[in-house]
Amino acid sequence: MQKFRLKLTIALVFFIFLAMNHTTLCQSGTPAECFQSLGYSAIQMTPNIYGHFELNVKLDGKYEITLIVDTGANISLLSKHLLDSLGYETFPVPDTEGRTFYRTRIDSLVFGNANTGRREMFAGKLEELFPGFSLYGKRVHGIIGSDLLNRYSAIIEVPFSRLFLKIH
Repeated sequence: MQKFRLKLTIALVFFIFLAMNHTTLCQSGTPAECFQSLGYSAIQMTPNIYGHFELNVKLDGKYEITLIVDTGANISLLSKHLLDSLGYETFPVPDTEGRTFYRTRIDSLVFGNANTGRREMFAGKLEELFPGFSLYGKRVHGIIGSDLLNRYSAIIEVPFSRLFLKIH
């Protein structure tokens, strides 16, 4: 956990540096143009009435799904119900608090023109894990948490509802 916090702190300092010094790094242009010139992909998000950003992504190149961007969530999580209905195989992983999460393997998550490639993902019964999640109904299929945001050096441009990811 301490190693993760250190990585997150280093990433946060780097993002603040980028945001504050974009003209030094790029010499001209908007912050969005600067981030894109540094290899980031810009993904448009949609703010919802609950104060969260929603993001439309494509799961395995076939399924359009909506995820909530949650910088406070340690892990990204897909809906177990969704994965079951699409025929994905999931494997239970109990945690220390008696809750059950699941692991699954996906071929890709595509954010705009950025593709994560094949990876393992966690899944869960979102309404049980997060009681407030039922507000979103069936239209939200999971959460993008700090694990993916950190892995892909995320920068969130709040005034323009844009997420920048650098998928290596």
